Amino acid sequence: GNINMDYQTHFLPDLHAKLNVGYDYFDSKGHNNQPINAAGTVRGGTGSFNDYSEKGKTQLFNFNLQYMKDLKDLNSKIDVLAGYEWSHFWRSKYEWFRTSTTTTDPITSPTEHFLVSFLGRVNYSLMDKYLLTVTLRDDNSSRFAKGNRE
Repeated sequence: GNINMDYQTHFLPDLHAKLNVGYDYFDSKGHNNQPINAAGTVRGGTGSFNDYSEKGKTQLFNFNLQYMKDLKDLNSKIDVLAGYEWSHFWRSKYEWFRTSTTTTDPITSPTEHFLVSFLGRVNYSLMDKYLLTVTLRDDNSSRFAKGNRE
């Protein structure tokens, strides 16, 4: 689920504070059984059994401040945005594969990743004809090598 809020400040009506918070969770389990006489195993004749499960969650947090102003005296518009984003991804998989002649050890493979971002943007429009945009973004991820995270 997600919660999304947009707040217009009273002291500066052109300034908006925007917040988005999200959470998602899943849990799945199952098995695949292929008997010895199944069409796919006629050549090998071994059959197979596979049990699996997977759990995961995603958490999101985004916060932005946005200022938009129509500068009529200058025949211009300005739009300034500054933001912060945080994401957390976690997943754990379990799998156990075996046949009528062999078996493997169960495999558990958990993964976890984080993403943190800072961003900024300025749009300036003159006479609704000329546009100047400046954008900055800094992403830090746990998927990056330790020396490249900042």
